[in-house]
Amino acid sequence: MRDGTLVVVLCWIVSSTLLGILFGYSPLGLTTATSIVALVLGLVLPGVPAFMKLRKSRFEPAPRLGFFAYVVCIFFLAFAVREFSQVIFLANDSVRVISPNNIGDICLHLTHINYLASNPHFWPENPIFAFDKLRYPIGLNLFNAELKLVGVDPRLGIILVAFLGSILTLRALFLFNGSFGVAAFLFNGGLAGFLFFQSFALKDYQADLAWKSIPLAMFVTQRGLLYAVPAGLLLLHHWRTMLLERRPERCLPLWAECLFYCTMPLFHLHTFIFLSFLLLVVFVRRPKLARSPASTRSILFDTGHSLRVRCDRICQD
Repeated sequence: MRDGTLVVVLCWIVSSTLLGILFGYSPLGLTTATSIVALVLGLVLPGVPAFMKLRKSRFEPAPRLGFFAYVVCIFFLAFAVREFSQVIFLANDSVRVISPNNIGDICLHLTHINYLASNPHFWPENPIFAFDKLRYPIGLNLFNAELKLVGVDPRLGIILVAFLGSILTLRALFLFNGSFGVAAFLFNGGLAGFLFFQSFALKDYQADLAWKSIPLAMFVTQRGLLYAVPAGLLLLHHWRTMLLERRPERCLPLWAECLFYCTMPLFHLHTFIFLSFLLLVVFVRRPKLARSPASTRSILFDTGHSLRVRCDRICQD
C-alpha cells in the first residue's frame, strides 16, 4: 500500500464518521440514504485533494523490502487472519469469539453498532446504562453502523473493518520504523512466547501473566485502535519529518494533520492524550528545537519515559 493510499483511506474513515455525526444531529438523521451520502462524500471530499497532493511525491517512494521485511509481513498477516477472521462468528445459533479477552468487548461493540444504526437522537443515550449519555468513543462503531445501514451485516462489517485496520497498521508501522517497528509491535509479549516451541499451539501464552501482548490484549479488543494506531503513527511520522528531519515538503497537508489529530478522541481517547502530551512538551521546549535537531530526539525519549514512569506509579498506587 502506498503512503498516499494510507492517508486517503484514513481520511475516508474519519470523514464518513464526522458526516454521520452531523447527519445524526440534523433533522435528516442517520438513515440508509444519509449513510450512503456520508460514505461517498467521506471518500470524495478529502480523497481528491489528498490524492492530488500526495501523488506529487510528498512522501518518499517506499524502499524495496528485504527478506526480514517479508518475514514480519507474513507473521503480521497471519496474526490478522487468525484473530480477525474469527473475531466474531456463529456456532450453534450463538455468537462466539476466538479470544477470551474479547468476550465482553465484542458484545459492547455489537450493541453500539446496532443502536447507532437505529437512528438515535444525538448525542446518543447509553444503550446499556439508563439515564446516561454514551461516553464510549463511538468513531469506529458509527462507521460500522453506516456500513450496516447500506447493507453490510454487522458481523461481516466488524471483520472487514478489522482487516482494513490491520493493513493500515502494517503500512503505518513500516512507514514509522520499518521492519523493526512491525516486529516490536507484534512480538512484544516477552519471553513467555518462546513456550510456543514446546507445544506449537497457537494461543496467548501471556494470558495469565502481568505482561500482556499488545496485539492480543488491546489491538484485537479495542476496535478504536484499528484507526488510532495507523493515524497516530502517521502523525508521529509527520512531526518527526517536520521537526527532526526538517523536510516540510514531505509532510502531511495541514488539513489532514488537523483532521487526524482533532478527531482522535472519537476513536481512542488515550491516543489523543499521548499525542497532546507530546505536543505540549514540544511547544514548551520549542527554543531548543530551533538550535539542535537532537533536542527532538530527547523530547521523544523523555516523553515516552515520563509517561511510562507515571503509568508505573499509577499501577503501584
